[in-house]
Amino acid sequence: MSVSVEKVLADARFPADRNELLTHATKHQAAGETLAVLAALPDRRYATRREVTDAIIPAEPPGGLRTALGALLSLGTAIGAARTVFRLVRAPAMGPVGLIIAAAQAATALVAAARAVGRWRAGRRRR
Repeated sequence: MSVSVEKVLADARFPADRNELLTHATKHQAAGETLAVLAALPDRRYATRREVTDAIIPAEPPGGLRTALGALLSLGTAIGAARTVFRLVRAPAMGPVGLIIAAAQAATALVAAARAVGRWRAGRRRR
């Protein structure tokens, strides 16, 4: 769900139907794009914000675009953490404790990235 929709619905009362959500968004001066997203919702009653999210972003099969994007973001995080480790190795001002913490963060990010890529690949094989 887009950030603007999340902001608008942050203090909305649930359960609510599409028209109530649109009224709430209008009162909070939501952008036209946000109103268009809410107007495109199926006309039914939503018990929670999660139900609205699921209606905006329908479930996707494993190995789809969202899974692939998650894997790419995880890889980007791992690469950023690894760069920090290399910077600390070249500039030892942080000392060994800082280096160990940065290395642990890089390793954790790399494991998360590997798992995300594995989920994406497993989904692609099932298709």
